Amino acid sequence: MKNVDQFYLNRWSQNENWSKIGPTKKKRLYNLSMLLNTYFKENKSIQCIDYGCGSGWLFHYLYEMGFENLYGFDVTPSSLEIVQKKFPFIKKLWSVTDAFDQNIPDNFFNLCISSEVYEHITFADKPEYLDKIYKLLAADGYLYLTTPNGKYKKTGILKNEYQPIEDWNKPAEIEKLLKSSGFKILIKNSFYFKPHLSLTHKLLFNTKATKLFTYLGIKSSVDKFIGNNMLGLSTYFFCKKID
Repeated sequence: MKNVDQFYLNRWSQNENWSKIGPTKKKRLYNLSMLLNTYFKENKSIQCIDYGCGSGWLFHYLYEMGFENLYGFDVTPSSLEIVQKKFPFIKKLWSVTDAFDQNIPDNFFNLCISSEVYEHITFADKPEYLDKIYKLLAADGYLYLTTPNGKYKKTGILKNEYQPIEDWNKPAEIEKLLKSSGFKILIKNSFYFKPHLSLTHKLLFNTKATKLFTYLGIKSSVDKFIGNNMLGLSTYFFCKKID
């Protein structure tokens, strides 16, 4: 665990501009903001936890959107010290030093965000991870989970981008685990980037194809097809806790 803590401390402490995000984070944030506007537009006092908050970049945007009851958990206590200093408005942060996160209140949060964390949990520990999120959520609480598409694990990331754990699931496997943990999946979708990942991406997402689809007026239809059929590199699931 110490090595993991040091890995992420080195990774995130070098990022001084925490509000500057790349295209994939922008897309995940856009998806989240649309869901927040749909489900919590009239109730921004909800209790929200970023479970696996990492560098804390999401806190910046959630606070800008008017959500102030923000909490976080991560396995990197050293990084969380930086996060707390960067974002003093955060209500509370927990780490593995807090009796392995047992001090986080159960049945308390209305929304749990798990953004690009699931793939860094070992296959054996994924059910426990989802079960813990289920317990944290209040009745009718929601989970927003994003993770790379396991269909593209072999080509999805470069070797120098690998983190200590990289266990990707295919969408069907994620869906099965979510349901077994007591979640009802309300929305599932995907989006893409890096068109060299597979033959499908090479054919559909190269520059010429994109221009052609745009010219024919079918680009949005192609994007919708890719998203709904979980063919994109990045996937997300919006779920509701059920009894």
